[in-house]
Amino acid sequence: MTQAQVVGKTVLTHTAETALSGVLPRVWRAITTWVETAAEYQSEAATYDALRALSDAELSRLGLSGTTLGHDVRAAYDRAEG
Repeated sequence: MTQAQVVGKTVLTHTAETALSGVLPRVWRAITTWVETAAEYQSEAATYDALRALSDAELSRLGLSGTTLGHDVRAAYDRAEG
């Protein structure tokens, strides 16, 4: 192997490592954000399912309405993240 071949591979390897070092953290952040969002939506869905089982009278006592329940649950989670 000549010196030019060694230098060429070294430059290529360094360039690839530099490109990956910038891409991998962004990919990791995107995956982390997706997992956190999915967990939040799952929690909201569980809350909605639990409240949906209540009668209109029970929802009313909680200050909720069956017609706006989905919106109310989402708004409550938004406020909690605040």
